[in-house]
Amino acid sequence: MSGENIAFDPETAYGLITQRVYAPIMFQKAAEYGVAPRNENEAMEMLVMAAQLRAGYDQTREKQAAFSTSPLEQAKTHLSGRLEKAGLAVPKHSDGQIKQAAYAWAVQPDVAKAVLSLQAAVAQNAG
Repeated sequence: MSGENIAFDPETAYGLITQRVYAPIMFQKAAEYGVAPRNENEAMEMLVMAAQLRAGYDQTREKQAAFSTSPLEQAKTHLSGRLEKAGLAVPKHSDGQIKQAAYAWAVQPDVAKAVLSLQAAVAQNAG
């Protein structure tokens, strides 16, 4: 049996996805707003803050599932309106762009293997 078919452990899979998929997107989006890390420590701090924001967002979504509009969505809408009034560009994303990016990563064998490894770990922990 080839070593290529062996799944990653969850920590390795998560690290690969963070490094190859999540971090480049996050830094690209931050750059669109003129924010860029000056060194590796700042890059790590940005990733930690993004993870904290994501965790807070996920918790808010869970708590607000019964409401049609979450406070975070309201804040996002308010912020977008303020940015537009100030003449600043608000990046727009289409489903097509997201699907195209997802496909580009899905065809990379190590990224696909990492995703499948994480899905298997989640399924194993849920069962």
